[in-house]
Amino acid sequence: MQKNIPIVQKLIFAKAALMNGTWFYLPLLLAALGFAGWQTGFLLAAFSLCGLLLSFGFGAISDVFSPKKSLTGGIMLLMLFNFGMYFASGFWEILALMVIGGTGITLIVAASSAYILKSKANKEGEKYGRTSFANGIGGACGYFLVGAVLYFAGFGALFILNALFWCVALLYSLSLSEVQVSRQSVKDYWGDFANKRMALVFVALFLFGMHWGAEATSYALFLKNNLGLDTLWSGIYMGGAVVALALTALTIGKMADKKGFSIGKWLFIGMLLSGVFHILMVFPDAPVSFAMRVPHEIGDAIVDVMVWLGISRIMPLKRAAGGYGAVISIMLIGNFCGLILYGWLGSALGYGFPLVASGAITLISLLIAYYNRKTIFGK
Repeated sequence: MQKNIPIVQKLIFAKAALMNGTWFYLPLLLAALGFAGWQTGFLLAAFSLCGLLLSFGFGAISDVFSPKKSLTGGIMLLMLFNFGMYFASGFWEILALMVIGGTGITLIVAASSAYILKSKANKEGEKYGRTSFANGIGGACGYFLVGAVLYFAGFGALFILNALFWCVALLYSLSLSEVQVSRQSVKDYWGDFANKRMALVFVALFLFGMHWGAEATSYALFLKNNLGLDTLWSGIYMGGAVVALALTALTIGKMADKKGFSIGKWLFIGMLLSGVFHILMVFPDAPVSFAMRVPHEIGDAIVDVMVWLGISRIMPLKRAAGGYGAVISIMLIGNFCGLILYGWLGSALGYGFPLVASGAITLISLLIAYYNRKTIFGK
C-alpha cells in the first residue's frame, strides 16, 4: 500500500502545476475575451461550484468504490477541458468547460485524498507534509511555467500542452493498486459531522476559504495593474512565494511526528500569518509585496498540513475520504462566496481591496477558532 503514496503525490504535483497555474491566469484570458467582471467571477465560480457540490459526494464514493477509477475519470475530464478551451471563445461554451474541468479536478482531489489518508506510513506527519509539499511545489512550478508559456506562446499553446501532459498522467496512474473500501451510509457521515465541534471547525474553515476567491478573481489583475508585472514576472513572483509554502509544509510535517506537537497551536499560528500578510501584501511595490506574500504562504502551508492531520485523527479511517471531502466542500463554499463577492468588489473598488478584506476575514476565523479552542481541541 505504501507504494501508492509517492505515485499519488506525483499526480498531486502534476495537478497543482498544470491546473493551479492555469487557474491563476484564467482571469487574464477572460478579460481579453471581453467578459465583464461579473462574468469572469461567474465562470470561475462555476468551476469552483463543482468542488463545492461534489467534494463530499466524490469523497464518500472513494470510501465505498474504487478511487483508482475515480482518478482515471478525473484525468480524462481534464484532458477534455484543455482541448475544449483551445477552441472556446463564447461565454456559454466556456461555462460548460468550466463545469467539466471543475468536476475533473474534484474527482482527482477526492481519489487522491482516499489514497493518502488510507495508505499508512511509518511517519504520518511527514506523509501529509510531503503531500502538501507536492501540491505547493507543483503550484510554484506551475505559476512560473504557465507564466512563461503564456509570455512566449499564449493560451492556445498552454491548453494543448496541458492536454498532452494529462494523456501521459493517465498512463502513469495505471500503476496504482486499489485501496480497501467498505460500505458506508449517509447516516454514518452525519454522525461524524453533527456536533458543535465540527460546526465550529466548518465555520472557521468557511471564512478562511474566502481568501481563495479573492485571489482567484483579483490577484493576477492586481499584479498586472497595480504592480505592473507581466505574466512572466507574475509567475516568478507567485512561484517564488509558493516555494516557501512547499518547504514549510515539508518541515511542519516532520515536526508533527514529534512528541508533544500541538495541532491547535500551529493552526492558530498559520491562520495568523495567512491573514495579517494577506493584508500587507497589497503594498504598491513589487519587492515589498513579495516579501509580504512569503509569510502568507507559510501560514497557508501550516493550515493545510493541520487540516490533513486533523481529518486523520477525527474521522474513522473507513470514512476519511468523505470527511476530507466535507471539509474541502466547506472551504470551497467560502471560496465560491469569495469569487462572487470579490469579483465585483475588485472591479468596483480596485484589485487590492478584496485582498485586504479577505485577510481581515481570515483573522475573524482565527478569533472564532481561538475563542472556542476548548470545544474544538478539548483543551
